[in-house]
Amino acid sequence: MPGGVHTGDLTWYHGELTACGDTTTDSDFGVALGAALFDSLNTDGDSNDNAACFQKIMITANGKTAYGTVDDRCEGCAEWDIDVLPALFEEFAPLSAGRIHDVQWQFVAGN
Repeated sequence: MPGGVHTGDLTWYHGELTACGDTTTDSDFGVALGAALFDSLNTDGDSNDNAACFQKIMITANGKTAYGTVDDRCEGCAEWDIDVLPALFEEFAPLSAGRIHDVQWQFVAGN
């Protein structure tokens, strides 16, 4: 996984069948990585086997920190942006905020 702290925007989406092959709901703490980053970590062409799938990340925004699990791919996200399920987004702001800029996140051990 790419080391260090990454900075991007945080947006939210509704739960669905994910690129990693699981099904999520709005109450999960799932994370979709930007398509360019997600695809760069795919070694065999099967997104269910992507190295990023089910990795834990730590997200910091608005003076708060929360943890999520990578399980999806965000087509409309820039490389370091992340798209999260509603429950995780609400750890940082109400859904009506829509987007939070300059969010920091990183992969963490303990998967």
